[in-house]
Amino acid sequence: MVFLDETSAAGWLLGRLRPGSGKETSRGCQSKSVEDTERAFDIADCLERGLARELVSDFVQPLLDARKLWKFQVERSKDRRHYRLFCHRGEFLMFARVSKTRQIVEFFLYDPSSQEDMDSQGRPAFTMTQNGSKLEWSLVQERVDYDYTPNASCSLRNKPEVLSVWHARQAVGSGVNHCMDICLREGISDEVHRLVTKMPTWNSEVESMVLDFKGRQVQASAKNFQLVEEDRLDNVVLQQGKLGQDIFSLDFKYPLTVVQAFGISMTTIDWQ
Repeated sequence: MVFLDETSAAGWLLGRLRPGSGKETSRGCQSKSVEDTERAFDIADCLERGLARELVSDFVQPLLDARKLWKFQVERSKDRRHYRLFCHRGEFLMFARVSKTRQIVEFFLYDPSSQEDMDSQGRPAFTMTQNGSKLEWSLVQERVDYDYTPNASCSLRNKPEVLSVWHARQAVGSGVNHCMDICLREGISDEVHRLVTKMPTWNSEVESMVLDFKGRQVQASAKNFQLVEEDRLDNVVLQQGKLGQDIFSLDFKYPLTVVQAFGISMTTIDWQ
């Protein structure tokens, strides 16, 4: 498995929208070349003015359709209620806050540096909730951009669902593996992508389930998993692996968006 190493958050924002860039495939991109070119100029202008975190819409745009995985990292607080998503080289992207009941996860585009900042964040950009059985999660968009100026996002009356996740467990050898069935919705279109868990194999020598995280040195964890497209079982589009006590790799590519990938990761908070 090969990775794309980004040096800044702006890289994937602009890279996805740059028509005819490199030798990557163009599924889902070329048909919007004119619109995307105009969007790229808008985003570039916002980045120059320091307004990138105001653009909620950029977190529901799929990454550049590359053949390789983009590398990211999730860091968890000691109390396991606060999570931060970073680019591989440390640039902050999103912050997630888990409710005390662990049934609601709120996603913000700013990184609160103190409890006071956390309490004053206001309405989240996205919210994810789970049902009573703790087997189903739904991620919805709470806000929409209507202008490229500070504080220019407003609440959505009809909140679009951008992600649905269903959990199950399946026996593998002498062990039991967590599984997911996932439905991704791409923007405001009707296009739907379905992902499933790539099942590990049972290794009798180590008496454990094993999965090949090529390019990552991961520690054993119930939260380690890989996802593939339902109709392309050899194509890994997301993988999460434990790197340290409270650090996880999160590598993904098209058709996933940033918030969808982070949301999928957050559904595993209670996996043991």
